[in-house]
Amino acid sequence: MEQAIIDFIIVVLGILFALFINKLNERRMHINRINNIMTIVIKDMENDISAIDRGVKSVDLANTLKCKYLESKDIADELLINCKMIPFHFNTFVPQSRGYNLLKDATVNFNFKNSDLITEILHFYDGSLPHINSTQALILNIISNNTEDISKYSWYDSAINYDSNSKDYLDYMRIDDFKHKLVYTQSIKNVFSGQMLLYRERISKLLKMSIESDYK
Repeated sequence: MEQAIIDFIIVVLGILFALFINKLNERRMHINRINNIMTIVIKDMENDISAIDRGVKSVDLANTLKCKYLESKDIADELLINCKMIPFHFNTFVPQSRGYNLLKDATVNFNFKNSDLITEILHFYDGSLPHINSTQALILNIISNNTEDISKYSWYDSAINYDSNSKDYLDYMRIDDFKHKLVYTQSIKNVFSGQMLLYRERISKLLKMSIESDYK
């Protein structure tokens, strides 16, 4: 009877030890997975900052051209050529979200809800991405309408297919219809540029925090 009790205790201790080892392995796997995901998140943030810098620079250049256009009494052809795509072109910004999506999926399988940094990252993307996408959708819709309007002119097909700097096109850029399109489209692009700068500011802080953190 005494031997049976000893054997039982040994079995129980063996099970408890196995559970303890298994728990350690799960924690190690959890930490490795979070580290791997956060490496991707950091890279995404770095890529976003670079893309935002390029996008804001492009908007700033268009603003400079717009001001010259509005201030010119006799607009030179060269300036018109430089301004011609402002109402009809938009460099979209596609936030890198692979790491964010992996973090969302990881919350299903791993319990790290107590991580303030990861929670903050998830909340940031949850709140920011819909606003960025909605503003871009608005700009793309405006550009689509601008293009549809200008396509009604008889010279449009020839200008697009053969000579986008044709006299007809340049003359069009001197009238109020083009001016209104340029000013309105650029104003919405400026709103988006402001959004990108706010996004960049927050991303930069999260990036610094992520680099300094061990994510545990």
